[in-house]
Amino acid sequence: MPEESIEKKAALPAAVFRNILLDIGLANIYSALNSGVFLTGYLLFLGANNVQIGLITSLPLLANISAPVFSFFIDRSKERKKLCLKSLLPARLLWFFLAALPLLLFYQKVAYPLVIFTVIYLVITVLYVFASSAWLPWMGDLIPAETRGYYFGRRIIAGGLAALIFTVAGGQYLDYFKLNPHIGFSSMFFFSAVFGVFSFIFMSRIPDAQNTSTSVESFTLTSIPKKMLKISKDSNFMKLVFFNTSLSFAITLLSTYLNVYMLKELKMSYTLITSFAIVNMVMNLALTGFWAKIIDKYGCKPVILICLRFIGIIPFFWCLTGWSYWIILPLNTIGGIAWSGFNLAQFNIMLKLTPSNERASYMGFNTMLVSLVSFIAPLIGGFLLDSMKDLKFNVLFLSVGSFQVMFVISGLLRSLPMRYLKILVEPKEMKEEEVVRVIRTSIVPGFMEGLETIMSYMFLPIKKIEHYVGRFIERDRKRKKN
Repeated sequence: MPEESIEKKAALPAAVFRNILLDIGLANIYSALNSGVFLTGYLLFLGANNVQIGLITSLPLLANISAPVFSFFIDRSKERKKLCLKSLLPARLLWFFLAALPLLLFYQKVAYPLVIFTVIYLVITVLYVFASSAWLPWMGDLIPAETRGYYFGRRIIAGGLAALIFTVAGGQYLDYFKLNPHIGFSSMFFFSAVFGVFSFIFMSRIPDAQNTSTSVESFTLTSIPKKMLKISKDSNFMKLVFFNTSLSFAITLLSTYLNVYMLKELKMSYTLITSFAIVNMVMNLALTGFWAKIIDKYGCKPVILICLRFIGIIPFFWCLTGWSYWIILPLNTIGGIAWSGFNLAQFNIMLKLTPSNERASYMGFNTMLVSLVSFIAPLIGGFLLDSMKDLKFNVLFLSVGSFQVMFVISGLLRSLPMRYLKILVEPKEMKEEEVVRVIRTSIVPGFMEGLETIMSYMFLPIKKIEHYVGRFIERDRKRKKN
């Protein structure tokens, strides 16, 4: 969407948007350094097996089950920003305790470190559920509906670029400390927590958006069940919920263990894993602006359908990575393109299909079911992987084991949720075939435009420095003249 067309519509003040970008940039650095392959590696360092890794990494999903309870109160609050910040700060600060844990383990000052990590991590995830339950309706009301694709797209680019740089740096950092992992993990988690606090500071500068449709319904023991029953009668929204839950099961059944597969089975270094991830992230960032324009103009549903077809076939090709892990490179390229459009469209369609006065409750309902399924799926996946750990046979040039079997199962399951999406009705949606034609002719120019946007964000700090240096020189000239 051209900048001038944004100006004609309702737009955010520049200072507000700048704080949103600084918040997400620092927040993504924070999360990049304490999650994903780094968290998996840390759990392996503590001696966790597949089931334990699946359990611990799925704790955020288990905590999300509490979302409907939190959302009931958030929908009735006029100060969602305050609720978000009050729960976010302690969650960020607790990472300083987790940063100290590897050193305490090294000096034998703590017993059962895996248990301690799990308890603190669970508290953090519960606090995050409350914070995100307040953040989403806050941003949904703050950012104009007709330009959400543009603003959220730019937000994703800024945050993703920061995550890209620090993911690679984090991989090299841990490889440097591979002989002293306790120092590597402890110091990296400490840096992560520092960035999390800076992110909090910029988020606190973003203005609140008053909840003008605040409900006055009083809380009783039956309030939440009644609310959930009411939401479940919204047939169109429930189609989206069924789609989200079934797809989440298919994805989380295996996704938790991809890092385990690359670290243990393929013997890849952190640097190599994160370098491959760069390809995914660059494609994701470069095409976020393109997908944002398509979504704003043609709707979310056709974009989800198109991207899902590619997401569904990716697991089958992971079966070939045992032969050569370089196959991950094109898979990350395709995955970056598809997930970029899918995630942005899925986020926006949720905002479209939820009434503004009950948005937190609707999203909490969806989050609860998706999280419950997504918590169970990795446990099933971990159990299946451990039960098939001795499975080994050859098919032509391929060695087939437990992970290859799980790749096939995950791929087959990803095609099932599409039936729910096809019968869902999105306001002003366009036909998938029409959107495919538009994408074919515009995705390459959109990619090039996205690269230009990424470069502009990369050089933004330099431009800012030039701006302030120029102002300093100009002031100095005026002072000398006077």
